[in-house]
Amino acid sequence: MKREGESRRKTYLISYFIYRSSVTRLEDLSNELLFEIFDFLDFCQIYESFSNQNFRFQKLLYDPTLFLKIKLASISMSTYNYYYRQILLPHQHSIRSLHLSNQLLIDRGFSSTSIFTDFPRLEHLTLDKIKSYYLENILEYLHHLPCLSSLIIDSSEPLRKKNFIYNHLFRLSALKFCKLSSFETSYSQRIESINIQYHSSIEHWMTTHELTFDEICKLLSRTTQLRRLSSCLYQETLTPISSLLIPRLDHLTHLVLTLINVQFDHFELFISNLCPCLQILRISIDDFCEYIDEIRWRKLITSHLTCLTTFDLSISCALIHQNKDPTELIRNIEQFHSLFWWTRQWFFQYQIDMKNPDKPLLIFCTLNPYRYRFSFLAILYLL
Repeated sequence: MKREGESRRKTYLISYFIYRSSVTRLEDLSNELLFEIFDFLDFCQIYESFSNQNFRFQKLLYDPTLFLKIKLASISMSTYNYYYRQILLPHQHSIRSLHLSNQLLIDRGFSSTSIFTDFPRLEHLTLDKIKSYYLENILEYLHHLPCLSSLIIDSSEPLRKKNFIYNHLFRLSALKFCKLSSFETSYSQRIESINIQYHSSIEHWMTTHELTFDEICKLLSRTTQLRRLSSCLYQETLTPISSLLIPRLDHLTHLVLTLINVQFDHFELFISNLCPCLQILRISIDDFCEYIDEIRWRKLITSHLTCLTTFDLSISCALIHQNKDPTELIRNIEQFHSLFWWTRQWFFQYQIDMKNPDKPLLIFCTLNPYRYRFSFLAILYLL
């Protein structure tokens, strides 16, 4: 979100400057402004557009301060060879961002080492729709990128070797942002141990594959610098949460969790020990109406989440699977309209989805506070 906001401001400032200066030709723009415009474009597009222009533009393309972003998706072998000769190798020391697809890796057929040793200043790497085999090979060579601070991996298959994957990710000393997505959940291998030699520098970690309490505690114990976490957590009966060593993350301020089969008391124990400085909490829960409990949430927030400023809760549950009477659930929901929630600008709504009359679905969630704030100000104005 921060990067999107900076991008919007930059776009506005560029447009405003061009408008105020009455510039009608691209050649009249300063080098600084051209660099700002280039920042929005893929370098392959920039090269094709400007390489055959005047000497000034050709010189700009080889400026060592230029931040180059390259995306190579589904392209032919001949196109890749052209890009490799004309763009990648001549600018290898200026490339900061690289986006690769799995199909490209298959078509190219080169060793995993050569992909990265050619780009020693690479900071951002995206591996899109990559298969497990290629991912495991590539991870072994990522330590050749000393400047790598952002890594996005989108696997087209279930993650097979979670131990291997995380042990190699945690070795990357400059890594600050990591997003790991997989096509589906794989239970073929659990995370049994993480190399205690490495403490990860990751500050923002996102993952879509499911983790047990045991697994996430092991991983978080090696990511003590974490500030933002987004994950999917499910509960199993093998390891009681009371026996786990829950790490304390004093820097964690943003937490987004999808909970699967997680009991409320276990979630309370986990979060109350995990993040004392949490500011933003977003929770999504399926088929667990016990979370619709205003008293327990209020106690949890006032006792352990005292720094919380944003609270987003989304609960959906099939009414026929719940032990509680629907009218009792509605009464519990109404308790969320108390002064405690209103003073914090946290508002809630519910609806009963009857698309399947045999399985009515209760949906309870928070609302956008700005809409209510506007309505409240409008009422004051009318008074």
